[in-house]
Amino acid sequence: MAFKYRMFNAPSPWTIERAASLGLNWVIVHSMGTRGDMERRDPASGRKADPFPIYFEDYPKVAGIRRNQDAVWIEPLRREVSALCDRAKNLGLKVAFHFYEIALPHVFESEYPEIVSVWRRPTQEGVKLLHSCMNPDNPAAWELIRSKYAEIARTFPQMDMAIISTWDGGGTDWCVPKADMPIWERLAKQVEAAREGVKSVRKDCTVCFRLWGRNWPSNLYRDGHRLIEEVTGLKNATEYMEPVARACNDPDIILPKVFARLPKDVPIMYKSTRMDIHDAQPLTLALGKYPKSREQILEISYELYHQKPWPWCKAKHIRAGLEAAAKHKLTGFLALPINMGNNDRTVQPETGNLGRMNTWILESLLKGDRRSDAELVAAWLQKEYGAPQPKVAVDVLLGADDLVDKGLQWGNAVWVRAPFSSLHTMKLYWMYDGFVDPEFPCEMANPKKETLERLIEMKRRAHERAMECLAAIEAARGAMHPDLYKELSAGFSTMAQYISLARDWQSYILMQYGIERGVYEPSRKNLGRMSRYAESFIRNLAALKDTTAGKMAIGKLSFPDPFPLT
Repeated sequence: MAFKYRMFNAPSPWTIERAASLGLNWVIVHSMGTRGDMERRDPASGRKADPFPIYFEDYPKVAGIRRNQDAVWIEPLRREVSALCDRAKNLGLKVAFHFYEIALPHVFESEYPEIVSVWRRPTQEGVKLLHSCMNPDNPAAWELIRSKYAEIARTFPQMDMAIISTWDGGGTDWCVPKADMPIWERLAKQVEAAREGVKSVRKDCTVCFRLWGRNWPSNLYRDGHRLIEEVTGLKNATEYMEPVARACNDPDIILPKVFARLPKDVPIMYKSTRMDIHDAQPLTLALGKYPKSREQILEISYELYHQKPWPWCKAKHIRAGLEAAAKHKLTGFLALPINMGNNDRTVQPETGNLGRMNTWILESLLKGDRRSDAELVAAWLQKEYGAPQPKVAVDVLLGADDLVDKGLQWGNAVWVRAPFSSLHTMKLYWMYDGFVDPEFPCEMANPKKETLERLIEMKRRAHERAMECLAAIEAARGAMHPDLYKELSAGFSTMAQYISLARDWQSYILMQYGIERGVYEPSRKNLGRMSRYAESFIRNLAALKDTTAGKMAIGKLSFPDPFPLT
């Protein structure tokens, strides 16, 4: 496929080598800025570490601390990243760095509090601290951004592109402060400041604007907080819920202004899906709607599918993304086998469970392979195990995406962020993640018995389907390679067990919600049915507590919640 940008997220020597073998021409070698990265400690020094391989030389109080106390981990990080850059260059690949913005080492908050602050965000669970908050009306904030990018460009002269995400992790914070500068100008100015910093060192370096969260359906911004207030009784949902989902951040309103302001040579990058990489995700509604005059790079993600507790492939997702990029005449794509925030240099996406097939499928499609998804999976299995494998192996692998969507999500790619939580918490996410399917939140805000019963039946049927898959795998055992049988049997056993737990708890929650909303009468029969779901969940969880599925569920228990019953 003839794209100008053929990119791979490749933060390890192995993935850089793989990018070259795929015929790609760009690699992202390092990602920096998520809040989680700021909380880790260097195992050798015990010092708090972050993913920034620079000292921030223009800010002496920060640079002094980092040079005197943190060089023990910064210097190895600099050498490691530089070596990755050199390896990519030697293979003829261009080098990109990725930044979640705004994000800075936390030491800035103590040493330069007049520029970088902590926002004490009120939530229903108490006040949470959000770091790296800056006032967009303060010129010193933009000077710090310019300085950071200039230092990165000086430290790593191999860098050909800086990719800036402004709505993820720290990126929400430009939309938080109450300031005179409008939201669209804050986003555009972030890109401008980074570009000025980079080009003060390297005139030929590109700055790309990554619209991490700007594919979310527009009605999330218009209706999300209102619906949360309706279903929970919260009169201040806008204060307590994700602030970036306020109506003032609606991309339909702000992005045209951002695009008009951005320099013409700034490409934009966005996900191929509407929200994040959940299973059975539909393509983003933004495809074909951004200015055709601007270079556009589509993310095609199958992040860490080799590490899932049950195996399946993402052939459908990868194919849809590549076809969409071609159909809409986009400038390129970014394939992500590894999450942007994951700088683990040991990760090899083609080891692990059967999800390791995905990069091979990507490679085949990039070469113009016209075989169907089923034919590609069958070909990979034959290559992997030395002989053709039973058709059932192909069927269960291709069907798992839908099975997980129906059994562990709400269907139509609506994720269950907190699968074993209280009704109150579940409502919050119905009105947030639920917008991947724009009809779902409205259905749940005004539920009908048919809606709730459909979801309960969907969970029950998904568990039946998982058990049918297991039976089919067992029946084909004699014709199947022993290693393939072992992987499929173990993976689908875990999936079936986990679906059984999700089925019971979420059916209980749906019944509780139906009684609360008057969809079901609080009769002895309905209360007994609801209790049976809870009893089945407890019995199954006790039986599965030492299994992979049981441990996963126990790790996700989030009840009783801390919210007052009022």
